[in-house]
Amino acid sequence: MPAAVGAVLIALMVVALLREPVELDPSTPEGTVQTFLQAVASEEWEDAVGLISDTAPDKCKATDLARATDRQAFSASLRDTNVFGDSAVVEVTLSFAADPEPLGGGAYETHASYSLEREEDRWLLTDVGWPYLWACPRES
Repeated sequence: MPAAVGAVLIALMVVALLREPVELDPSTPEGTVQTFLQAVASEEWEDAVGLISDTAPDKCKATDLARATDRQAFSASLRDTNVFGDSAVVEVTLSFAADPEPLGGGAYETHASYSLEREEDRWLLTDVGWPYLWACPRES
C-alpha cells in the first residue's frame, strides 16, 4: 500500500512539473506582468523595457536590466490584481530555485507588487519591484 501511495505522489509531481503555465491575456494588467517576467526569464531585455512606461520614475534601459540580474531560475504565480480605473496593482509570488553552486542559497519565495497604468490601449508598468528595484535609479 505505501508503494502505491508513493507512486501516485510521484505521478502527481510529474504531471505538475510538466504542466504548461497558464497564459494570461496580455491586454490585462496581470498579462502585462506575466509578459514582463517572461521577457526577464528569457533575457529579452528590450522586450522587458518596452513594457515599462516612459513616465515611470525608475525607467530602465535594457543594459541596466541585463547588468542587474543574477539570472537565477524562477517562477511566478498570481496572488491578486486590483484595478482602479486606469491604474492597477498586480501582486505575485516569486519562487526561486536552489542555487546549485557550492555554498549557494536554497530555494525560497518572495512577494512582489507591480504598479501599472493604462496608456492608450495597453497596460504599462510604472513601478517595477523585483527583479530590478536596485537597477534603475529613481529620478530626483
